[in-house]
Amino acid sequence: MNDRAEDIISPAPEVLKGQTAAVAKPIAAADLSGEVERTIGRERLDLVRCVRVFGDFYRCNWWAPPVGTLRGAATEWLTTSTQRVRKSSFLNVTVSDGKLVIREVTLGQG
Repeated sequence: MNDRAEDIISPAPEVLKGQTAAVAKPIAAADLSGEVERTIGRERLDLVRCVRVFGDFYRCNWWAPPVGTLRGAATEWLTTSTQRVRKSSFLNVTVSDGKLVIREVTLGQG
């Protein structure tokens, strides 16, 4: 085969050489997961973790220590390592009039 690179790859059309196209980038909404973690309701020993999944949608987990956990320096590591997800929710979070609006998303909504 005696194919040359010029034969295989055609040159760019003259109208495209030296031009750059303006590409519209979507404006990314702020990640509100930290705000959700600080403001959402919780039980006394809960540790709340929230992660942005996409757009205005977040997964929020309420981690809790096992019932009857001993408290003390010697068992603190054990308590942390045995926590379980007590509750998990898929949330739609927006800001309206400077306030956080949190809605739980359930099956069948749409």
